[in-house]
Amino acid sequence: IAQLVNRSAQADLKATQILLGLMQDIERRTEQTAEPATLSEADRQVLEFIRNRRLGNQQEDSHE
Repeated sequence: IAQLVNRSAQADLKATQILLGLMQDIERRTEQTAEPATLSEADRQVLEFIRNRRLGNQQEDSHE
């Protein structure tokens, strides 16, 4: 793959086509196997804390 990248960088059209084809295949495979992320209760609490903290900072900035 490194050689394909190097040849593509040197404007080798055939290497670029092969490399793009490989990238598309990899993307298709990962899209098919990707599962939506599930958040635990602890994850939700951390995200809520961060969100509230950011919103608090934004409200403080708007009062200045």
